[in-house]
Amino acid sequence: SSSSSSSSASSAAFGATEAAASLSSPLSSSSTVIKDSILVVDDVNSNRKLIRMNLGRMGFKCDEAEDGEKATEMARAKHYALILMDNVMPKMTGVEATKQIRLYDRAAGRLGTKIFGLTGNALSEDVNEFKQSGCDEVLTKPLSTPKLKEHLATHAIPIPKS
Repeated sequence: SSSSSSSSASSAAFGATEAAASLSSPLSSSSTVIKDSILVVDDVNSNRKLIRMNLGRMGFKCDEAEDGEKATEMARAKHYALILMDNVMPKMTGVEATKQIRLYDRAAGRLGTKIFGLTGNALSEDVNEFKQSGCDEVLTKPLSTPKLKEHLATHAIPIPKS
């Protein structure tokens, strides 16, 4: 019976690894970055629509999520070139969703998805909270196309129609 207790201890220790592995299972087919795909995450439909229109003019294909919970599901299923993530949303904030996506990328063994936080509040604590969650950039709304293009270039994200 001592061997069964030591095996249950090792299986408990393995449980965390197994949980991380179960997160990555649906991803095996989507570890390759889809270069022209961007996930736009904002709870305000008009914000998503405006951003999607601007990105569409640049040649990007956009998917949309209205909250952080949906964004994490979508980011697990597809490896986006970029995620534009609002912060204040129902169900899950952008900061929490970014943390979840970062954990998932590590567990799945894929390169970190580029995530730009979007905030209507340029206060340093909001920007810092987004940065600490793992965002590559934090941009303020309204999002200007020239500023977005500048950040895409900084992060080597090619614009399909430049």
